[in-house]
Amino acid sequence: MPAETDVPVNPFRGVPLTDRDAVLVERLGDHERYPQAAALRAVWAQACAAKAWDGPAMMLHGDLHPGNILLADDGSLAGVIDFGDVGAGDPAVDLAVGWLMFDAGTRHRFMGAFGSAVDGDTWMRARGWALILSTAMLSNSDDNPRMFTVGKFGIRQILDDGLRLQL
Repeated sequence: MPAETDVPVNPFRGVPLTDRDAVLVERLGDHERYPQAAALRAVWAQACAAKAWDGPAMMLHGDLHPGNILLADDGSLAGVIDFGDVGAGDPAVDLAVGWLMFDAGTRHRFMGAFGSAVDGDTWMRARGWALILSTAMLSNSDDNPRMFTVGKFGIRQILDDGLRLQL
């Protein structure tokens, strides 16, 4: 949904991917933590090469990952929490949950549910956002095993997609 004009832009979420380049490059410089840094840099280059968001600023949760999604006992969505990063911008940041929460089969069903409402460039940027968020979790969650695990899962999903995302 398009954001109202008074919704603030979060300087770290929903901005152009290139605005997050320096922090990602710095994180990937930790070769002990990211032995697959070369492959991740290739994913990042592909995401940054995608067409930038040129639509209206959209309402964003900004921090959509498994730790902020509540499921009912039957596995259905029960709620979303932690709205501290809400803002307006590129919807690809929230679509990154596809790599942070779902395996390949479930992610493709998730993507398919959007149909033509989400274009290939937006999915490519979403994968880039998944990389930013996954590296944030891996680089900053040594004291939080749950978030560290989400980051590891995200990196594995990003790499398992291969360099060319099939849309």
